[in-house]
Amino acid sequence: ELRRGDYTPLTVTEDVLSFSRSYQNETSIVVINRSPDPRQIEITVPTNLSTTLRDRLDPGNRTFPIAAGKITVDMAGRSTAVLTK
Repeated sequence: ELRRGDYTPLTVTEDVLSFSRSYQNETSIVVINRSPDPRQIEITVPTNLSTTLRDRLDPGNRTFPIAAGKITVDMAGRSTAVLTK
């Protein structure tokens, strides 16, 4: 689903990029921190997401509850997260 479907930018700054990719009723959010420094990113999620998301790249499988249509993601420097249901 990351290679197909609708691409929607969510956060675009010099150091941080987040976007969603939706395909066949499934939506993933990708978060990339290009900075060498940690960043805390607040992301407004697509309206079809209303549950807790999991980081599929994190060995600890960290979770992000959606509250009021947003998630807050703490990112280490130069890191990436792929969030799904």
